[in-house]
Order: sequence, then structure tokens, then C-alpha cells
Amino acid sequence: MKYYFITTLLLLCLISCKPCVYHTICSTGPIFIYSKEYTAHDLDTVFIKKYTQGSGFTTIVDSTTLIGSGHKLTDSADGQITISDGYDYKIIAPIINKTFEVYNITNMGMYEHSEDYSCGAEPYTKYCTNNVTSFYINGKRVDSMYLQLTK
Repeated sequence: MKYYFITTLLLLCLISCKPCVYHTICSTGPIFIYSKEYTAHDLDTVFIKKYTQGSGFTTIVDSTTLIGSGHKLTDSADGQITISDGYDYKIIAPIINKTFEVYNITNMGMYEHSEDYSCGAEPYTKYCTNNVTSFYINGKRVDSMYLQLTK
């Protein structure tokens, strides 16, 4: 009887003990665009053209026109205007007749995934930010998540 009870108890424990799963969701961190060298007037109108990554700026995906946005670009790098990885960009400032080509944007390489682990609770979700680590602007590599428009 004693062995029957222990065997039953072990079977119940094995049936009720199952591995848990947690899911990691990583959002992509942006590149913050700003300038301390140009005036708000210089950057009052800005066009941002988004291209398929690696297309040599030939396959446009989207474009945005920012009018009256110069103060947002010159006040601080507080994230008012951003771009993200997965595309190449041209940032065009017609008042100063300048084009900034941004490409080869790389990030920390963290992606969404699920993992099994032992637990006694329900599955849960972990969150992470996949920050940009580097990019090129007009041929110059920048190791940052901040894009400063310079003269």
C-alpha cells in the first residue's frame, strides 16, 4: 500500500509538472535625429525618403515631408524625429541644399524568441529594446543611436 501511494504521488507530480515557456518581445530602438550646427530655419522643411535596404537608394518605400520641424531637430536629441533599422534613408534639407544618406543600420541583434524553463507558474513575457549600434551617414560610420546632421 505504501508503494502504491508513493507511485501515485510521483505520477501526479510528473503529470502536473510541465515546463513553462517565456516569450521575449524585442522592440526596435530608433535613431534619434538632431543638429546643433544648423538653425531651425535651415531645417524648417525636411524630406525623409525611405528606401529598401541595400538597394543603392533606387527602390523607394515611403517618404515623409516635415514642414516647420526645424525646432524639433535643433533643440535636442530627445526623440522627436526618428528613423529605424531595416531601411536606408535620404534626409533632404532643401533650404541648405544638403542630402544626408543614411544606410547600413545595424542593431544589437536581439530578436523575439521563446524558451522553455522549469517553473511552477504560468508562462510570462520578457521585453527588450533592440537598440541601434551603428550606421553610415554620407560614407562615415557612426557608432551611436544618435544621428547628428553636421555641416
